[in-house]
Amino acid sequence: MTCVICIPKEKFAGNVSKQNASDFGLQQHLTTEEIVVIMTMGSVTMTANFIVLIASKFTGGGQSPTLVFVRNLCVSDVLVGAYGIFKMIMYLFLEDLLIDFFLPESLFFTASLAYGLSLLCLNLDCFIRLSRPLHYVQHLDKKNMITVMVILWNLSFIVGFLPQVGWKNVEFSHRFFRYYSWHYLLFVMVLHILILLFNCITLIFVKRHITIIRSCRHFISPTSSNFRHYCHLVVTSLIDVCFLVLCYVPLFVYFAFYCNVCLHAGDSSGDVNIVYFIPVFLVKSFVSAIVHGYRTAQINEVMKGLRRRVSQMVQKSRHRDHSGKMTSIQSIAYGDSADCIVCDRPSHRCKHSKTKRSTDTQIEIILDSQMTLTEVHNNHNHDSLEMTKL
Repeated sequence: MTCVICIPKEKFAGNVSKQNASDFGLQQHLTTEEIVVIMTMGSVTMTANFIVLIASKFTGGGQSPTLVFVRNLCVSDVLVGAYGIFKMIMYLFLEDLLIDFFLPESLFFTASLAYGLSLLCLNLDCFIRLSRPLHYVQHLDKKNMITVMVILWNLSFIVGFLPQVGWKNVEFSHRFFRYYSWHYLLFVMVLHILILLFNCITLIFVKRHITIIRSCRHFISPTSSNFRHYCHLVVTSLIDVCFLVLCYVPLFVYFAFYCNVCLHAGDSSGDVNIVYFIPVFLVKSFVSAIVHGYRTAQINEVMKGLRRRVSQMVQKSRHRDHSGKMTSIQSIAYGDSADCIVCDRPSHRCKHSKTKRSTDTQIEIILDSQMTLTEVHNNHNHDSLEMTKL
């Protein structure tokens, strides 16, 4: 006879959460200060990328497909910042957690894949623009680019959330390499490596066409504004590819050391220390926002205008404060009387006392002469009145 006990899923999730937290010491691993620092970094990253997105909204090149790619890159970095904040909130409430502990990682894998694919589309756009400009004008307009981006994001969400629909080892766990199947991690690694390789190959072909155009062996003029714009954009794309290599290669090497079928399989330190990759990707997303805002010509113009307006506002406020201080100083220095000067300190008795001594002496002589004439006139009037009485 078999006895079956039914346990509610929510209660089972909470019990497993508490058990895993106590077994592996995840809650005690990160201090409150570290959690606050990572959450602050996530907030700053999201703010910086939101500023670039808003600036791209007010640019003059609204029909340019370039801005579509740049906005997708910024949205991916916003999701990375949201991942850092969401993950730290889970660390704060680890014992009472009733949802999947690795739900934020699905958001991170989605943003990472979308970033790499958006960068690949940007490089392909540059390649087609420089190699086949007529074909580019006929087929690759902004609407088609938006359609490609929608497909790209749907694909990224599907790949990122595959563990949430069943591609995982266990249902509830706080151990990264116990939760994720090594097949899924290998699949993600292969996808990212292929994307990086395609990006590098595309950049090599783009640089080759730039060399051909600069040697005047192409009908595109090397002094045209479009050519200079795309040369500038290629440098930006190269910087982004370097950031991807610097961030993802160490992460994939870490996966290769601690996955379930690898050299250090079963080592709990691999599950604990993987959280320190979060600040690395937050810094990368923040620096990428600065690069995209500075290197993209249309966004850079908007940012310059914004900086000029802010500096003008600051200068006006300083001028008002300075004028108010000067008015108060003058009212204190000169007092209520216009004939005398009142000063508290002997060293600052009068601003013009040394420069206008001769003028003050002349004024005193004139005043004395006026007083003498007035007295003589009064005496004469008095004598005339007395003679009249007599």
